[in-house]
Amino acid sequence: MQLTADISVWQFAGNGEDTPFSGHFDGDGHTINCFMEKGSDFVAPFPATQDATLKNLTLTGYVNVVWNHSYLGGIVGHAMGTTTFTNCRVSTKLECKNTESRVSSKIWLVAYSVGAGPV
Repeated sequence: MQLTADISVWQFAGNGEDTPFSGHFDGDGHTINCFMEKGSDFVAPFPATQDATLKNLTLTGYVNVVWNHSYLGGIVGHAMGTTTFTNCRVSTKLECKNTESRVSSKIWLVAYSVGAGPV
């Protein structure tokens, strides 16, 4: 998949671990402006990836979590297998809106990684 222009998004790519993104995503130097709020385990523009490649991408906007024990990531919530990042930039605001929530991990790129290869 390759972006041909800057875009704004209000939904996540996939549903997390059950349907991880597993392809190649080339932002081609474009920006994804995120406006996302979700209550789930892995909260990020790409909630989960499996053996994916993400490159030439800038993310802006905000990602909010409204649930306990979430993993909040600027690009990926849960990287499985080998996920490769090349030339990716994140200036997304990551926020926990529920004052009683405890965010387990809040990382600008990847919140949680399990697998055989490097992230």
